[in-house]
Amino acid sequence: MNSDYIDVTDQNKKYEFFIVLLRLMIAYFMVHYRKIKIDDLKLLFAESSDKIDTDFIIRKRIHEFFDRVNKQF
Repeated sequence: MNSDYIDVTDQNKKYEFFIVLLRLMIAYFMVHYRKIKIDDLKLLFAESSDKIDTDFIIRKRIHEFFDRVNKQF
């Protein structure tokens, strides 16, 4: 069994993360270099804040449930 293989999916995720990080750094640099005022911009996110809050509450309940189960054992 040869353990010297490359996980292509893992490499793709790292590459995608690097590209997103690079774009973020370029945007950050451009905003500060050109002194662009972004205070008045309304940024739209893919999910509404209500959905994000609901998702947070659900995840918190799941975490609390498993925490209680874990304490019993």
